[in-house]
Amino acid sequence: MLNGVSAQRPSHSVFIGGEQLPLEARMGGIFLGFLCAVALVFVFGRLRASQPPHGALGLACWALVALTGIDGLNAFFADGNLPHLYTPNTALRLLTGLAAGLGVGLMAVPVVASVVWARPSDEASIEDPLELLGGLALAGLVGALVLVGVNVLLWPVALAMVAGVAVAFGVANLYIIVLATGRTRQALTLADARGGLISSVGLTLLELGGLAALRSAGPAAPPSGTFSSYPCPT
Repeated sequence: MLNGVSAQRPSHSVFIGGEQLPLEARMGGIFLGFLCAVALVFVFGRLRASQPPHGALGLACWALVALTGIDGLNAFFADGNLPHLYTPNTALRLLTGLAAGLGVGLMAVPVVASVVWARPSDEASIEDPLELLGGLALAGLVGALVLVGVNVLLWPVALAMVAGVAVAFGVANLYIIVLATGRTRQALTLADARGGLISSVGLTLLELGGLAALRSAGPAAPPSGTFSSYPCPT
């Protein structure tokens, strides 16, 4: 099902134990980074925080997003035999993707919290540089584990990518559903948001299925022998 999210080109993907991961390196990094951001906000007890990072921390999050844009633009120039800064490589695609996903997640989660919770807290998802460094360390650790490529990590990493996609789509869908139904700031507890959460999961499955169908109707899938030739862990 994740073939609708990523083209799954072997040349742009990480392999673990000879098997291709379900998302290309940059895309996989973005969703893993987003998952890291959500985990970080949860650990800090700020799921009700309604403010994105302020000042320099906010700029740092945007800079993390810009990193993958710069790397992607450099790769585009390289693919077109145009002047570029460096030779693109899979490790940079993964690491800059992780950085971007972390930055997006730290900015997006409080925006959603501000419309879901009846009593959102007037604080940011991260409030000092050490917290951001903690997020970068977590994302860096995830990147290192992926790049080490130990066989036993194949399914844990693949499942983490699936979870990252589900969480990122789900967060965005929850925001849309709450606004569309006019139920902003009505949830006092997680149980109160149950309807929106279930709807967001259902919408996510529909979106992923639709994207996969569109991809299948297009160019041929990657050759056999890659992870994408096996059933995705969804």
